Amino acid sequence: MNHVVIMKATQSDLSTIYELAIELVESVKDVEGVAKDVVYQNCQNALTNPNSYILVTETEGKVIGFISFMTRKTIMHSHPCALIDELVASKRYRRKGVGKELINVAIEECKML
Repeated sequence: MNHVVIMKATQSDLSTIYELAIELVESVKDVEGVAKDVVYQNCQNALTNPNSYILVTETEGKVIGFISFMTRKTIMHSHPCALIDELVASKRYRRKGVGKELINVAIEECKML
């Protein structure tokens, strides 16, 4: 795989994030509770929520994966904790380390909070 870049998602990434999310939904059997029609709006909301993060990975200028996670305080930790909500890699890039890299960068982002 060519060089990948991981960065915070922006408004211009939303349509590709939507397409990747739909690609994932269509590849799983149990979609109970999944609402495709709210994906785009939920992404927009996540971009403006200070506790919500979406990171995208790009290669050759194309978004090929994303991770979304939220941070929150828990009763057992003195620092915020993160919870991964979605981790998606384009079908073409699965099993090539995209998800692992996204998780690693998300961990580093959380350490800076």
